[in-house]
Amino acid sequence: MVSTFLCRSIFSHHSCEQTCSNDRKILALGQIISTVVILYTAKTFKFVTFPSLGRDTWSKIFPLPILFLGNAVTGLGGTKELSLPMFTALRRFSILLTMVLEFYILGTQPSLSVQFSVYTMIGGAVLAASNDLTFTAIGYSLVMLNNVFTAGNGVYTKKRLESKEYGKYGLMYYNALFVLVPFAFVAILTGEVTKVSQTFTNFV
Repeated sequence: MVSTFLCRSIFSHHSCEQTCSNDRKILALGQIISTVVILYTAKTFKFVTFPSLGRDTWSKIFPLPILFLGNAVTGLGGTKELSLPMFTALRRFSILLTMVLEFYILGTQPSLSVQFSVYTMIGGAVLAASNDLTFTAIGYSLVMLNNVFTAGNGVYTKKRLESKEYGKYGLMYYNALFVLVPFAFVAILTGEVTKVSQTFTNFV
């Protein structure tokens, strides 16, 4: 899980710097579309199984789409505003928030050794942030919001998985499906689709 998170963070940060610049929403939109297409294809060919879309699907997986959307927007925004070492350090707060939400929502409490490890990581993140010469309020705000959305998404996903009705693939598919249109609307409204189209046209 930790290695997956770090690889995704590095890839997203590198992609934003090298190809997306101010068009980070396009990268997120591409990830969302890929999730919908791949999982729909896998379901069609019986590689994975999950319930079909119904009138009560939204209510059964809420608030996951909202948390998923917020996580995508703030995460990619944070990688653009901060350096990768600082982004990674501040993201450790999501572990603390996850621990707190699991206690209040799931009723679980980690061992003292786990709590000590988390507090130690948070102390290191605070120390790193105190010496950050490139401090930006926007960058820090985006990362901390991303921590909230990440923790909420993880805890509520675990809560929804307990019912075993949709499974992990179903939750991934419907999360992406429900946020696809509003996210595309935001990308169009902010002009990022037009900018990417013009860049691609000039490149060709």
